[in-house]
Amino acid sequence: EAFNDKNISYIFPYGGSSSAKTHSVCQRLLIYTMEDEFNNSIVFKKVSSHIDKTIFATFKKIINKWGLNQYFKIQKHHIEYKDTGSFISFSGLDDADKVKGLEGYKKIFIDELDQVSFADYEQLETRLRGDEEQQVIGAFNPVSEFSYIKTEIFDKEEWTDVPSKINLKQVNKDGDMVILRTNYT
Repeated sequence: EAFNDKNISYIFPYGGSSSAKTHSVCQRLLIYTMEDEFNNSIVFKKVSSHIDKTIFATFKKIINKWGLNQYFKIQKHHIEYKDTGSFISFSGLDDADKVKGLEGYKKIFIDELDQVSFADYEQLETRLRGDEEQQVIGAFNPVSEFSYIKTEIFDKEEWTDVPSKINLKQVNKDGDMVILRTNYT
């Protein structure tokens, strides 16, 4: 539901390594890609060399499991749904040129946000300003009390618990950020 809410600009799913947060986001991004034209997404990892064996492999595995291979055009770091032309691109944050051009992407997924520096996160956030349709999804494992995710993002907001099917859902006072804690933390 947060994924389809145009008022929500930031979604932060977090949980332990077996909590399916990344898998769930990948599934939702694939569905989103199939729903309409121009539903383009970009997925970031800290280092581009880690994409193929991790997040890109997860997307390909889901497409295969769903029996949808013939409907997708899969190239290196690019997955396109043939019927809508919408696509998912993949990039490392070590590729500064990719971070500069975020127009045309409605969903920006940062996998393992806890591995990304605050400077990289701020750079992405700077590139997003002004486009109301963009949404940032930052999945991460639980972090220390000193992580920028806690000190620079979460601690600067007032949060309210919201009834949900998942372990914990919190929404900030402005209603534009959501924290989703999965069951295995």
